[in-house]
Amino acid sequence: MNTDTYFTMIYAELNHMTGHLRMVQAGHPHPALQRADGTVTHLGAGGMPIGVFESPLFDEIDVTLGPGDRLLIASDGITEATTPNGRQLGNDGLEAVMRTNAFLNGHSFLESMAWSVSEYCRGERQDDMSAVLVEFRGTGKVIHLDDG
Repeated sequence: MNTDTYFTMIYAELNHMTGHLRMVQAGHPHPALQRADGTVTHLGAGGMPIGVFESPLFDEIDVTLGPGDRLLIASDGITEATTPNGRQLGNDGLEAVMRTNAFLNGHSFLESMAWSVSEYCRGERQDDMSAVLVEFRGTGKVIHLDDG
């Protein structure tokens, strides 16, 4: 086991016409799928990071996005954001932020999410925060946003 050098990742293929999404998760935090009705679920079991094990097993995820669904792939800097007394935002906190901002789209959603996480931390220094947002319109068009 080599723990000096490793990384996490998600590799995804999305059919822009059907919304069919296939992903491989390699130790990266669970992607958050927000359905058009506002419900949020976290996908995958995690898988192993790349560079740690000689013969790693990776988690494969197969899901179909419906019109109005969005997928948020976020770094651990978001879920591990911490208050001054040491409480992490976690997946439950991220879900609350996503539900609160469900009426926003694109960059506005990402900016509001970043502001909410920053307010949660109340000025405490945090790990880097980055996220990729995919919003499926169901029209054969997908908007990809990267905020890092």
